[in-house]
This record gives sequence, structure tokens and C-alpha cells, in this order.
Amino acid sequence: MRLLQPDSFPKLLVISFAMVLLPLIIALINNAISIDQFANRSQHTVHQAVQSTQSSRCLAQLLVAMERNARQVVTLCSCKPLKAHGANRESFPQATAEFGALPLNKEQRVALTAIVAAEAG
Repeated sequence: MRLLQPDSFPKLLVISFAMVLLPLIIALINNAISIDQFANRSQHTVHQAVQSTQSSRCLAQLLVAMERNARQVVTLCSCKPLKAHGANRESFPQATAEFGALPLNKEQRVALTAIVAAEAG
């Protein structure tokens, strides 16, 4: 308790400034930690958005290529587009698995299931 009753004016000034600055320092440290956590969450969210965009674009391109190959087989009566269709169809489960691994809402999950079911049947 002797520390709180200083003998000299400089000690009184130091203790006063310390008592005033201590809450400010604690608030600044707390804000720095909060901003760091916010930045980490934002980075994770952006990473998920990029993965989602890449996966959906890949899946859309694969579906368009499969449809185009199927139409070419019917139109041209040739087996060459059929081989390309088979190659695209082999990579389809991997693309849907990558897209399905992302955090999707219920509507997106239902749409993905419908696409997989339509392709399988």
C-alpha cells in the first residue's frame, strides 16, 4: 500500500499516468487481438469463396462439355465425341465431390444431388 502513497511529486505523476494509461493499453491490446481474429476469419471466408467459385465453374464447364459431346454423338453419328464424353464423365464424380465438400446451404445441396442423380440415371 506504500506504493500508492508516493513520497515525491514525480512518483505521483508516474503513478497517475500509469493509472490513466493502463485501461487504454488494455483496450489497445484487446482491439489488436480482435482485429487479428477478424482478419483470420475474413481470410478463411475469402478462401472458401474462391474454392466455391472454382469448383462451380469447373462443374459447369464439365456439364456443358458432356452435353456438347452427347449432342455431337447424336448429330454426327461418330464415336470420337463419345470417347470425349466418357472422359468427361469419368472426371464428373471428382468434380461433384470437390463441390460437395464445400459448405453448401440446403438448396445448393439439393441442386447438387439432383445433378448427380440426373447424370447417373
